[in-house]
Amino acid sequence: MKKYIYPPAFAITTLILCGLIASHLISQNKNKNTSINDCKDLTSSQLDSERAQAILIKDRKLLAIRLSGETNYSVPGGHIELGESPQQAIHRELLEEAGIKSNPQSYKYYKTTCQPKSSKQQRIYYYLVGHWEDNIKLNTNDKIKWVDSSYDSKKKADEDLKSAIYYLKQDNLID
Repeated sequence: MKKYIYPPAFAITTLILCGLIASHLISQNKNKNTSINDCKDLTSSQLDSERAQAILIKDRKLLAIRLSGETNYSVPGGHIELGESPQQAIHRELLEEAGIKSNPQSYKYYKTTCQPKSSKQQRIYYYLVGHWEDNIKLNTNDKIKWVDSSYDSKKKADEDLKSAIYYLKQDNLID
């Protein structure tokens, strides 16, 4: 059996290349948006804000709302105010945005995501709303649509709506 003896320069070059490749992969991963897995580990100093979004599904379609003055459709919801839980924020936002009366005890935690906002991250909690009154009362220029996964994200959809559609389709909750 032949023994190969590699010159020290070859071994050093190989180690340097492996180190450069590993360093590149690590830096690429750091530059990506914060993923669902590491979002929960963020400290308050790394967060810009927290939002709660309501997932209302009817006939395997997701409720999307466009508020007066906005250009994009979104998932109903908004900022969590000081001292509020995500569920309380959803209850308040559904009433404010669409006059939707819902039962907070029917809310089921679905997912937490993070999105970049300025130099920090915005944590977003999604909850499935189990029971609500199907009597939506919009303000004059507000609009709603029930969308499925074929809703073209190039149309007027904000990041919350795009994310919700992606995850709900992945989990087979909408068509």
